[in-house]
Amino acid sequence: MEVILRTGDRLMPRQFRKSDAVVLAGCLLALLLVASFVLASRAREDARQLQCSYNMRQCALALIQYANMTNAFPPSEYTATGWSGMAAVVPYLAPGKLYYGRDSNRPRWASANKDAVALNLPEFLCPSNPNTSPVPASKVMRLDGTTDPGSNRYAMGHYGVNWGGGRGPWGKAFTKAAGAYRGVMIPDFAAHVPLKPIADADIIDGKAMTLLLVEKRDSQGWAVGGWAGSEFDVGTSPAVNVTDSLGEKVYSGSYHPGGVNVTFCDGSAHFLTTKIKRKVWYALITRDGNEPVTDVSGGGEFSISQTVQDGK
Repeated sequence: MEVILRTGDRLMPRQFRKSDAVVLAGCLLALLLVASFVLASRAREDARQLQCSYNMRQCALALIQYANMTNAFPPSEYTATGWSGMAAVVPYLAPGKLYYGRDSNRPRWASANKDAVALNLPEFLCPSNPNTSPVPASKVMRLDGTTDPGSNRYAMGHYGVNWGGGRGPWGKAFTKAAGAYRGVMIPDFAAHVPLKPIADADIIDGKAMTLLLVEKRDSQGWAVGGWAGSEFDVGTSPAVNVTDSLGEKVYSGSYHPGGVNVTFCDGSAHFLTTKIKRKVWYALITRDGNEPVTDVSGGGEFSISQTVQDGK
């Protein structure tokens, strides 16, 4: 085979050698390997995202079961003992496990609860999230700047409950627009004033359009109630681009490209994209805002892609 090469204004014939074919074949093979790797990586992430959504739905169903039995969702934080609301539903997720050693009358940081708070449950974890290490008590930061006493180590949790408020630079916009404690799992006390647990009847906007759980990139552990623990603060989007590690523990976010997994109060699981309009994101937070939100999957004001519902 003869290949014509141009050098200046002169055409130069050149013999196509076998070595050229080897180089060309090598380049094509490399491209195929890269493409295969990209496709395989995408497939693995899709599988991890689906498993994450399934895990979240199990948590949501446990919370709904608790609400059906007690006529209200658990608080996001039991302020006297520091326990999270998620701690109340662990028996529904892991019956017969070590968890029954928990003493709910003692603080989470009590040495008697050492084994309970260290219980590592896959239902609380996103497979795409690399933050899985337990959090020592000395690293559990409270709003007043103090840390947990004792030497307990808290197992990780990647899902935050919707307490309906925002703190810090990314949460001020929601608080200004809608206030605080507008979600479905709120602390049992605020500024020394007792707060009533949220029941089904309080979710006026409808359970199918009110968020229950949203992913977080990090946390202080599933057993840690409130700020930076089992709650998520409402930022300006479902996945806030925070600039510090503490912010990742406070606000919603994920390691999935393009958005976060969420569950609603009816137990359905969805994937919210970061392109969702802020007013719609805020509307999904509030339980009784009576905001107009239209689900027209694929367009319109509120577009979501459903990933897990009714076991499918």
